[in-house]
Amino acid sequence: MAGVELVRKGKAQPVGSLTQMGTVRLGKRTDGKSPLIKKFVPLAELNDLVFGGWDLFKDDAYQAAAKAGVLNYEDSQK
Repeated sequence: MAGVELVRKGKAQPVGSLTQMGTVRLGKRTDGKSPLIKKFVPLAELNDLVFGGWDLFKDDAYQAAAKAGVLNYEDSQK
């Protein structure tokens, strides 16, 4: 969730995201046809994603991520 939010805000690149940065080869290697997967397959845009969830603990997702060290301080302030 945090990574998607940072990408949405233009504060990060979707590095490691196959659907956002990966390519698919069409035809022979020599054809040079390798479009981005997200341009070739009809996928939802990052801005269309909605996150939700629940837990037994009272912390919300931000509090849980902060306690678990998922985000560094700088990213949590963006």
